[in-house]
Amino acid sequence: MILAVIPLKQVLYGKRRLSGVLSSAHRVQLISTMAEHVIRVLSEIPEIAGVSVLTGNETLALGNCEKIDDEGASLNDAVAYAGRYVESRGASSMLVVSADLPFLSHEDIRCMIEAGRDCGAVLATDSSGTGTNALLISPPSLFQPSFGEHSLAAHLATAEHMRVRACVLNRAGLARDIDEPTDLSHLIDRAGTGYGFLHQYMNRPTE
Repeated sequence: MILAVIPLKQVLYGKRRLSGVLSSAHRVQLISTMAEHVIRVLSEIPEIAGVSVLTGNETLALGNCEKIDDEGASLNDAVAYAGRYVESRGASSMLVVSADLPFLSHEDIRCMIEAGRDCGAVLATDSSGTGTNALLISPPSLFQPSFGEHSLAAHLATAEHMRVRACVLNRAGLARDIDEPTDLSHLIDRAGTGYGFLHQYMNRPTE
């Protein structure tokens, strides 16, 4: 059984690199809209038995997802805790997916699941080819994750040390996250009407 986890830490303070062009309210709206898309995609994959949001925000409302409490630990400690939690719920695999993937598709997730049939760890790279935007591990507590700078190499090194077969996927829908102001132009052009509030972002007052 695969259970998916979406880490969503500090929504009210996220996407600081966009603060020069988006107000805090519009950054929250952006984060929530992207997360809702990721949740929807994951929820529509039959092989995924459930989707949970890992967050410390008690007021966050994103569909009918279960919330896994993030009590302020580092991202990697929080994800490791989520792995132990979903394993206690009977999950044989945990799929961790970044919340800021507005171009994520069903096929992207199916490719990860298919790769996971032969690999204990499946890693989806970010657009730089050095980070990890999604991770499928079996079992969920297989190893301590290493999200952050150069996480792809760190995850691969951990898998090699543990003699776990690892696969790396490079797909646009998994790689294209939204971190910089230049990413917003691509999002406006490609992501559809759900992001209409960004069309005038250059003229929005900032806080």
